[in-house]
Amino acid sequence: MIKRIFRYSVYILLFFNLILMSPALFAESSSSGSSPGAELQKVEDYVFDGEDRFGDPKQSLTDPGSLQKTRSGKFNLIGAVKNTFLSVGKTIKGLESKFNNFNNDIVKRTKSGLKGLQKKVDGILHNIDEFLFPSSYADEIFPLSEEARDMVSWMRNSQNSKTGLVSSYEGESTEHTGSGYTYDQSLAVMAFMVSGEVKRARRILDFYMDQIREKKLNHNGFINGYDATEGYGIEYKVHSGPNAWIGMAALQYVRQTGQKQYLKIAEQAGDFLIEMMDPEGGVKGGPEEKWYSTEHNLDAYAFFKQMYEYTGNEKYNLHNKVKGWLMENSFVNFDNCLITRGKRDVSPATDVYSWAIAALGPRELYLMLVDPDEVIAFAIKRFEVQTEFKNPDGSTYKVTGFDFTIPSNMGRKGIVSGEWTAQMIGTLKIMAGHYEGKDFKKFQYYDEKARFYETELSKMKIGDALPYASKANEQTGHGWRTPRGENLQALSSTAYYVLSSAGYNPFTGEPLTHPVQ
Repeated sequence: MIKRIFRYSVYILLFFNLILMSPALFAESSSSGSSPGAELQKVEDYVFDGEDRFGDPKQSLTDPGSLQKTRSGKFNLIGAVKNTFLSVGKTIKGLESKFNNFNNDIVKRTKSGLKGLQKKVDGILHNIDEFLFPSSYADEIFPLSEEARDMVSWMRNSQNSKTGLVSSYEGESTEHTGSGYTYDQSLAVMAFMVSGEVKRARRILDFYMDQIREKKLNHNGFINGYDATEGYGIEYKVHSGPNAWIGMAALQYVRQTGQKQYLKIAEQAGDFLIEMMDPEGGVKGGPEEKWYSTEHNLDAYAFFKQMYEYTGNEKYNLHNKVKGWLMENSFVNFDNCLITRGKRDVSPATDVYSWAIAALGPRELYLMLVDPDEVIAFAIKRFEVQTEFKNPDGSTYKVTGFDFTIPSNMGRKGIVSGEWTAQMIGTLKIMAGHYEGKDFKKFQYYDEKARFYETELSKMKIGDALPYASKANEQTGHGWRTPRGENLQALSSTAYYVLSSAGYNPFTGEPLTHPVQ
């Protein structure tokens, strides 16, 4: 057995050397006579030639068709090389796991050699990523504000080099220090993608690929939270919403890069969500839960729609079934709640208002006899608050944003949610786009509202990131409190701000109809 494993490792080493030494990999054909350097220069000229680098920069990353066209001809060559190295890296990881049961000297030396080989492969993959998606061109793909660029920098610094996960919280916290929640990681994947940080997005997805490969799932789903430093589970509950989000993040990564091996994450999430679906089309909260959340079903709708459109697999053609459940259970139009928080749950929740428009779109809502203008008007009237925010430097700002719920229902003053205000900013941009060229008055209203809340939310920056909320340790109204720690920076708020600032809709993987400049 040991001899066989050692022989396989030697084959890999020889194969690796063959790849590095073979100019034919970089030639368009065996008869071209071009040198590797000359051929790569042609590819570089082709891909990075002025304004034609990706065609329309706002559409390229989110339109799988445009990116695949760009990958034709010479560009496909680089993709083939990259896939070869990804395959080598995967084989190396497989060999390393087989060695774990052996401890003699020859195995130890072989394992050491494999680790060195893996580092070389990782380095080559890094260089290929930088060539295909150089971070210096990020602003030409999705224009980011100065605040958003600073926030991406914070995310880079908060990404753990061992696990690839980004810390969900940084600062003065006890209960959440070092955590990496699956929903937050999904937002980070998308935010890294829109800012040109493809390799950093891939490192997060590699962690979830390892969860599948090492069979660390719970009820066939990804758990809610991990330790960002060591990678072990810290919240073993499995909920439908986070699984839908990591599925969407992986699927959008595949669409944008062509690296189809990461489709396994989306397939795993999709199969889990199918198990959670009842005959009426509703997706329950999780295998150990009895409740049905509007939020999770909006997530499931968006995931299944994208998954079916990309794969064409009929087993994922379930978004209309989920939509039927939403029509029956969520859009019921009570006097105090236009959209319910869940099945037989009329507690007001801000996020279902912004996400209903982001996930379904204004046109689809009209067809469902739901007026998106009324949805926005209700959210602003009931959830908008103004509060004082004390910065760590001692300065105090009056900030207008959105609470988690109607504050008077909680018997407290209003607090501004960083993440849920960022969600509303993105939704207002969608509404502005919906009316652009049709109704100037409404376009102007939504455009100005989006600009206003974006400016207000940026007042809450702590360093280069946003806090979870304007006040620590307060009841949100949904069964949890805001984290303790006055100077706590939160990944969810920060990443969602980046997405809204960039003009990216995470529910579709496409630009917002009208990104506000």
